[in-house]
Amino acid sequence: MPRAFRSKDRYPKCFIIGARKAGTTALQAFLERHPQIWTRYWEDGFFSREDFYTRGLNRWLHPLPANGSQVNLVKVAEYFHLARVPPRMFAVNNATRFLLIVTDPVRRTISDYLFMRRYTKQPNLAEHSHSFEEMLFKPGTKEIDSSWPCLTRSMYNRHFAVWLKWFPRAQFMVIDGDAFIGDNPARQLQQVETFLNIQPYFKSNDFFYNETKGFYCHRQFGCLGSGKGHTDFTLEPTVEETLREFFKPFNRNFYNLVGRNFNW
Repeated sequence: MPRAFRSKDRYPKCFIIGARKAGTTALQAFLERHPQIWTRYWEDGFFSREDFYTRGLNRWLHPLPANGSQVNLVKVAEYFHLARVPPRMFAVNNATRFLLIVTDPVRRTISDYLFMRRYTKQPNLAEHSHSFEEMLFKPGTKEIDSSWPCLTRSMYNRHFAVWLKWFPRAQFMVIDGDAFIGDNPARQLQQVETFLNIQPYFKSNDFFYNETKGFYCHRQFGCLGSGKGHTDFTLEPTVEETLREFFKPFNRNFYNLVGRNFNW
């Protein structure tokens, strides 16, 4: 007889929790190639969406395989920014591990803005095509609108501080997304292997830099889809300088929380 379903057998050992537009898709796509990792690309947001969360944990876990020697890994790039998620996860399993990938907050904010322009249903972004500067500053001023969601999602310290109220720092691996995307990703993937206590698999010669895409691809499995890659976008130097000055105190606090200086 098959063994009865037990939720703890299938609960993910690791989550990629964000940050959004910081390289989560590339990280998941490469980790998927490891023979000891199982993952899926449907970001259902169980812990953040009330319509899913109220259905119960067992219903969400049932399609997942039993972990065994394998690591079930789930990615939801929105989780990092949502304060209701960590306590819900803690209530289920306080030993879960988390991968957090972060990039230069200025570049992440721009990428998030372009993402919203492309996919949002909000008319103030999609139909009227407000510029980045129009969204960044309060109307008629040069004062940064610190409530703009694309901006607040780049205030990493605020979000990470919430997670650290529930889980110890040792359960997080924080990945430099700029290095992960711009350099050969093998080194950081090897660090993930150590963090998850799985066998070595990734090697530097597994990857090559694609000049057209602007990032590294896997020699056997190819590149990410057409929706991924660099988009030309240039800020006015004064606007970029203002934005970088704005982020400095948030960055310093994040460095202290993480124990690492990303030199943003």
